[in-house]
Amino acid sequence: MTHARRGAVRRGALLSLLLAAACARLIGARGLDAARPEATTFHTVRVDGRTRSFLLHLPPAAAAGRVPLLLAFHGYTENANINHDMTRLDEVGDRLGFATAYLNGTGKLRFLGLTWNAATCCGSAERRRINDVAFARAVVDSLARALPIDTTRVFATGFSAGGMMALLLACQPRAFIAGAADVAGAMPDTTCATRARMPILLVRGDQDVELESDHMDARRRNNHFYAVSFPGARRFWAAHNGCSQDVTRDSTADYLLLSQRGCPPGLDVRELIVRGQGHMWPGGLRTWMFEPRPTPNVDASTLIATFLLHEHAVARAHDDSARTAHGAP
Repeated sequence: MTHARRGAVRRGALLSLLLAAACARLIGARGLDAARPEATTFHTVRVDGRTRSFLLHLPPAAAAGRVPLLLAFHGYTENANINHDMTRLDEVGDRLGFATAYLNGTGKLRFLGLTWNAATCCGSAERRRINDVAFARAVVDSLARALPIDTTRVFATGFSAGGMMALLLACQPRAFIAGAADVAGAMPDTTCATRARMPILLVRGDQDVELESDHMDARRRNNHFYAVSFPGARRFWAAHNGCSQDVTRDSTADYLLLSQRGCPPGLDVRELIVRGQGHMWPGGLRTWMFEPRPTPNVDASTLIATFLLHEHAVARAHDDSARTAHGAP
């Protein structure tokens, strides 16, 4: 065998290994009765005549009672397995007591090159008008029927195009999530019709060249506006939640945190700008050798989960106090 041939074989073998690693957990879907605390399992659900799939991880706390649920959306052309490995939300969920559902988008191949229809973006899912909002709702409904999931504490997060999906869920007229966190994904420039108010966390790197233009207002794609800038999204949610347009600034060597002032209890709106971070999940794991290196100094997964759980607890305590003050049981 020639040297060139041996090199081609090695490159082919390496590519096969990388592809296998990217899809490692996406084999052998099982019923939800197979889900167990501290285990990650693969499941499917029928939506609009299609079989859709997701990974599910239950925390140890699920053995004792109902737990919150975090919906996690992967980036453009990635999949649930990559998102699982990159974010390591399993570890955080086990520690803080929430379940995580890592949803798969759609594409020409079953588990590779998957995309989302985030209303104004991106790829084949948008062109084919796949109803990914209905998919997310179906996952929540199926889990609530079969497992100890607290449907009052369902949250969404995502990376890049997946972050757009998290914000799209927050904008639904009949919102079924209680908070959203977007990492490196612009807010879809579409009608935000929700009446629900909820905590919002926006996370991006100050060296995110890939989405640099998307952080600007009035970005166009296919002859229409498709993205709202990060500051624009923060201002929108501040107004929607009833916060002041004034912000506080918490600056460290690792990040700049912008927090809207005067938000009602449990409805904080924040923008976290991670210093030296490119288009990557801060504190995450590199799943491809050519990805930007994630900063080890900011753990986005823990920050997101802590923020969403804390804000919901604050809102619930405030509502309970208000009911008690008015003599409600």
